[in-house]
Amino acid sequence: MREKRKGMTLVEVIVAMAIFAIIIVMVFPALAVLNKNNTISHKVLEATYYTQKVAESLNKVSTNPNSDEEMLREYLVSNDYTMISADSYEKALEDAPYIMTISFSSMAESSSLLKIKIEAAPKNDSASDYSELEMVVRLSADIF
Repeated sequence: MREKRKGMTLVEVIVAMAIFAIIIVMVFPALAVLNKNNTISHKVLEATYYTQKVAESLNKVSTNPNSDEEMLREYLVSNDYTMISADSYEKALEDAPYIMTISFSSMAESSSLLKIKIEAAPKNDSASDYSELEMVVRLSADIF
């Protein structure tokens, strides 16, 4: 009479390892793609954060009872933005790898409305981690 086996044979172990290896080979590329997508998403989120931060600060300045377009421009210059054209300002952030660009344009419908476009572009010109935000502010000084 044969005794009961208490373990696995060498063939069973090799077959199990082969099945495990095949599964790992199929799953590994998917994990690499997920990791790459996660990195890109993090960069886009970071760029969006800085864009939103600038938008909130400009909105705060524009809600001042005496605000006008000149006040917004003075605020940008006082925060180390450089004028790059008549309606655009630019600043390279020290704490992040982004260049912020802010552009103004008047709304034809109303003299009290100002369209502001804020862009966060990476210093290394990678288009994958780019953020853009447009907002319209009502300048309080022009209401009455």
